[in-house]
Amino acid sequence: MNNSVREDLFNALNDLREEQFKGFKWWLKGIDHNGKPNIPTAHLENTNQQDVVDLLIQHYGEDALEVCIRVLQKSNLNDVARKLEETLQKGTEETQPQQLLLQGNCPQLQPVTAVCFPTSVVQPITDAEAHQLPASSIYRNHIIEKFQRIVDPNAILDEYVPLSERYSKLIILDFQHSQNEREVEILATGTKHTEIINQRAESSATIETLFNHDKYGLIPRTVVLQGAAGIGKTIMAKKIMLDWASQQLYHDRFDYAFYIYCRGMNLHAESEKNSIAEIISKQWPRCQAEENVIRNILNNEKKLLFIIDGFDELRYSFDQAEDSWCFDPWQKEPIRIILKSLLKQKLLPESSLIITTRPIALETLHRCLEHPRFFQILGFSRMEREEYFYKFFGEKNKEQATEVFRFVKKNDTLFTMCVIPLVSWIICTVIKQEMERGMDLQKTPCTLTAIYMLYLSSLLKFHHKESKDNAQRKLKSFCSLAAEGIGKQQILFMEEEVKKHSLDQEQSLSLFLNENIFKRDIQCIQAFSFIHLSFQEFFAALFYVLKGTEKGHCQNPNRNLQALLEKHKIYFESVFAVGFRFL
Repeated sequence: MNNSVREDLFNALNDLREEQFKGFKWWLKGIDHNGKPNIPTAHLENTNQQDVVDLLIQHYGEDALEVCIRVLQKSNLNDVARKLEETLQKGTEETQPQQLLLQGNCPQLQPVTAVCFPTSVVQPITDAEAHQLPASSIYRNHIIEKFQRIVDPNAILDEYVPLSERYSKLIILDFQHSQNEREVEILATGTKHTEIINQRAESSATIETLFNHDKYGLIPRTVVLQGAAGIGKTIMAKKIMLDWASQQLYHDRFDYAFYIYCRGMNLHAESEKNSIAEIISKQWPRCQAEENVIRNILNNEKKLLFIIDGFDELRYSFDQAEDSWCFDPWQKEPIRIILKSLLKQKLLPESSLIITTRPIALETLHRCLEHPRFFQILGFSRMEREEYFYKFFGEKNKEQATEVFRFVKKNDTLFTMCVIPLVSWIICTVIKQEMERGMDLQKTPCTLTAIYMLYLSSLLKFHHKESKDNAQRKLKSFCSLAAEGIGKQQILFMEEEVKKHSLDQEQSLSLFLNENIFKRDIQCIQAFSFIHLSFQEFFAALFYVLKGTEKGHCQNPNRNLQALLEKHKIYFESVFAVGFRFL
């Protein structure tokens, strides 16, 4: 690509004032040029003049100057457009004699090679020229392509939705609640629960402020985002990657951001060796970056961000004392040692980390980290719940979204559980399918029990990897714990109480239970709870249903359940009043 073309484009855009440049980018997003697709909006966010020049040349090739002139004219920047037009005309005139020579149409002279006559005409960008672009631009564009789409849990082959249609802002807290505050939150429903969540949202952090200084003025290098299954940790991690690549987030802080999906790391055999340099290289387009590019990246580790998504899903043990560490980014070691060295800041110690995990793995994770800052993801506020519904149903179905949101809001428990993004997705999906079949919303079979059953099956299918028999045994154990808690009017469980029900594996616990750390006198205590009281009640109700279907009681489980309800009517009406609705 001839440098004079880049210079002409850059000089034209560099003459614009800030507001004029913003207007130029706005018109560029919608310019119609021979039916060619426009430059994606996300690619233009937070770009400077040099970035836009690169995008114009990459996207329009030899037509970049012409497109730029047309956009300037639409922006009423006619003087700049005229100046650039004169440059284009001059370049064309200079080129004509060369073209005659190259084509052999000048009788006085013989054809010569193009090397002798440099031209100002912009040629389409080639693969070779793509390598001349800054490595960061190539990588950012690749990340945008990769993370701008997500796949719903029920998606068919090749079906996806834009991430922007599924992401709504989540409440992020940078402090732990007291035991009393946590109990109040678990018990609250409807308006009371909304008030609590909205109050928490007022002091909420954002993904933009994760690396701000804390109350002591210290800036963290390691940030932990913890939250229950289905609360939105992974989609938040992907949103951070997309916003970074679009230069909407951390563009001054980090030159590169790398996404490490822990479930994917489990595919590596324990004996298989890799280096962090190889892991980075595989995130490049076509899974390969040149060695000199990787070396340049690693030489400025202060400007590197690693997002480690789903620490709790790693099957590697981090409990044993580590005799060997990895200090060299090119050194090959088992994945467990690479990750532990990265977490412990032995490897690339000046880089920054964002780690997502379920609460159950916090203790193990904490031992692997140096001076982390912890945040808790609570889910959607009332406003974000409504926004999610409108995004899900789309711009063309606003009335439908309004109708569905009002319908859900009337059910206190259902609306309370919409704080969890996965539950909101299930409700929207089920109701939308029913309405598409012509079902009256008021007659939809979208019951509380049906929604909770769908949520349960989603967690077991997409967040749990044990065999069917093991999953059934664990489910019965959760149900048994829930029923015992309801009987004792207990919502917080100590570790020994959980183990009594054969629930002692982190992977199993993290599926339905939250781990809570509370200060008590001079020490901290560990307690477990269901995400919300309504989930505990649902599992308790399921306990009696499953009990009615056990061997020797399976001829008519409904009759057995009815007899049980009659026999313990007083108990259910007093202690189990709310959970009774699930039966």
